[in-house]
Amino acid sequence: MIELKGLNKWYGDFHVLRDINLSVRKGERIVICGPSGSGKSTMIRCINHLEEHQEGDIVVNGMPLTQDIKQIEAIRRNVGMVFQHFNLFPHLTVLENCCLAPIWVQKRPRKEAEAEAMQYLERVRIADQAHKFPGQLSGGQQQRVAIARSLCLSPEVMLFDEPTSALDPEMIKEVLDVMVELANEGMTMLCVTHEMGFAKTVADRVIFMDQGQIIEENAPEPFFNNPQSERTQLFLSQILGH
Repeated sequence: MIELKGLNKWYGDFHVLRDINLSVRKGERIVICGPSGSGKSTMIRCINHLEEHQEGDIVVNGMPLTQDIKQIEAIRRNVGMVFQHFNLFPHLTVLENCCLAPIWVQKRPRKEAEAEAMQYLERVRIADQAHKFPGQLSGGQQQRVAIARSLCLSPEVMLFDEPTSALDPEMIKEVLDVMVELANEGMTMLCVTHEMGFAKTVADRVIFMDQGQIIEENAPEPFFNNPQSERTQLFLSQILGH
């Protein structure tokens, strides 16, 4: 479903991604963890061209990512993205936020887009808030709206960039529950997160990154119980020790 080959990216002189190679199969759930500044978010943002890489190849569902605007748009229609800070339009209702892309990007009739958006809002258990504005919702509710909005484009892949890190602790579970349901339904997912319980429950593979490189990747059980790299061992001892 996703293939990264020899991916390199620089910010000026800073080499943020170093020779990244990663294959993601259809339906696979991958959790990416690592310290701040390790390149995790940059890597997944390159997949839908929110960040531009300088070297290497990205292929999504058989389609190479190029500078061609039509190619980029086609890939973005296949790839949903949920950000740390929701990115909802504050002047639009929840329903209007969800319908915007289907109406303007996919040119779908408003009634059809609204009916499908309500189905996805029902799916993330927030349909009763459809006519409210984002500012009237809690952080956890806004993040569930952001997930529903991404699902409205019927993506084949979902990218999550630290989706719970801006939330209060009691709101984290309601967002993770929705993500677990998506995973159980077979959605291909790449998730940057420090929620290690989620990784243990949902992931097919856990990837640890540091200094722009993939240091270690494995199934959850050996990754957590028998990490091979000293750097992975140190990271897990710090993050699991709290």
